[in-house]
Amino acid sequence: MQEMSILEQMGAFYGGLSLENVPAEVIEKAKLCLLDVLECCQAAPWDHRLKGALGSVRSYKTEKGAAVWGEDFCLWAKEAAFVNALRGSLSYRNDLHRRSAVHGGAVVCAASIGTAEEYGVSPKQVLLGIVTGYDAMIRLGETLLRAGLPKGYRSSALCGAFGAAVAAGKTMGLPARKLAFAASFACHAAGGNNQWAAAGTGEDALQAGWGARAGIEAAELAGAGAMGCLESLEGEDGLLACLGAREEAFHMTEELGKRFCILEVEHKPIEACLMLQTPCQAAEKIRVRRDIHPREVEKVLLYVAGQAKRQPGCDSLQAENSVQAKMNLRYGVARTLYRRDTWEKPDEEMQSLMEKIQVIEEPAFTAQFPLKVPARVQIWAGGRCFEEEAADFIPLAPEEVRERFAGTCKSQLIIRRVDCMEELPDIGCLTGLLKR
Repeated sequence: MQEMSILEQMGAFYGGLSLENVPAEVIEKAKLCLLDVLECCQAAPWDHRLKGALGSVRSYKTEKGAAVWGEDFCLWAKEAAFVNALRGSLSYRNDLHRRSAVHGGAVVCAASIGTAEEYGVSPKQVLLGIVTGYDAMIRLGETLLRAGLPKGYRSSALCGAFGAAVAAGKTMGLPARKLAFAASFACHAAGGNNQWAAAGTGEDALQAGWGARAGIEAAELAGAGAMGCLESLEGEDGLLACLGAREEAFHMTEELGKRFCILEVEHKPIEACLMLQTPCQAAEKIRVRRDIHPREVEKVLLYVAGQAKRQPGCDSLQAENSVQAKMNLRYGVARTLYRRDTWEKPDEEMQSLMEKIQVIEEPAFTAQFPLKVPARVQIWAGGRCFEEEAADFIPLAPEEVRERFAGTCKSQLIIRRVDCMEELPDIGCLTGLLKR
C-alpha cells in the first residue's frame, strides 16, 4: 500500500475533526485569538495600505456576502477576507508563534469567517477552521525555519495561503481529499519578502490579505472539483524543495493530533515587531525604577540576539514613518524612555537619543532565539550605568487580551458572542456587529 503524502495525512486529520474531539482548551484559545484579531482591526490606523485595499475592491460590492469589518458594505468572501486580514495586520500588535515566525490570526480568522458568511456555514465550523488553519500555517512555518529559511523571505507570507486554505476548506466542510487539494493549490501562492521593513512601505499587511484571499480561492477550486498534486510539499520539485526544506518534511505531521499548535500562540504587549518586545520591557523597568530623564542619557547599549540586529529595519538610525518605527530597536527604546504613546517620525529630541543607542549582538542570546528573545539594556546617565537583563518578553495573559479588547472596542456584546460562538445560530450574529 502506498504511503500517504503529507497533504493526505493532514487532510485526513483535519477533515475528521469535530468540536467533540477537539480539547476544550483549544476551542477557548481559538476564541481568544479571534477576539485579539477583532481588537487589532479596531485599532488599525488609516494609511495608504487600507486606503488602497478598500479602493481596489469597492467595485465588487454586494448586497449579500461577507462583511467588511469596520465598513458598511459586503463583498464576496475572498475579497472581504483580503481587506479584513490586511486591516487586522496594520497595528503590529497581531499575535505570533515563535518557532514558525508566523502571525496567523488575521489570515486564518478572516478566511474562516468570510467563508462561513458566504456559504451559510455554522459558527461551529468557524472555530474548527480557525484551529486547523493555525495548525497548518504554523507547521509549515516551523518546517521552513528548521531548515534555515533563505534570508529575505517572510515566513508569514510563505505560509499564509496554506493556513487560509485549510481554514476555509475546513469551514466549508470539504472532505479529506479535497482539503488536501486546497492545501496543494495554496502551495503555489507562497511568496513574500521583507524589504518593506527597511523601506517602511509595510507590504506585510498586504501579504496577510493576499494569503487570506488565495486560501479561500484554493478551497473553492478544490470544492468545485479541481484536483491538485498531493506531493506539492515534499515532492522532488515541491515547495519544501524549492525553499531548501525537503529534508525537514517529516516535521509537517509530527505529533499531528496530539499537539494543537494554536495553544503556543502568544499576544504581544507592545504594538511592534517581536524583536522590540524584550528591550522595551527592560528599558521600561529601568525608567520606572531609576526615574531617568532622557535628556540625561549619555549612551545606551542594547544587547540582543543576532537575529534581532539583522532583521530588516531593526538596527537603523532612521524612522520616517510608523512602519519603520515599529520595526526599529532604537526607536522602541527611545520611545519607552520618553513615555511616548505614538509611533510618529521622531522629533529632534527622540532622534538625538536614538543616535546615542548602539545595538550589539550577544552570542548567548542568539543561541536561545526564537524559543526565547532575551535582551540586556545598559543606560548611562549622570556618570552611572543602569542595567536590566530580561530572559524573555512577557506576553499578554488571556485576561489582558480581553481587557485590551474592552478598552479598544467598548463592546461587551462582541465579547459575549465570541465566547458563545458554538451556540450562535448564524455567524451573522457576530459579523453584523463588526460592520460600521
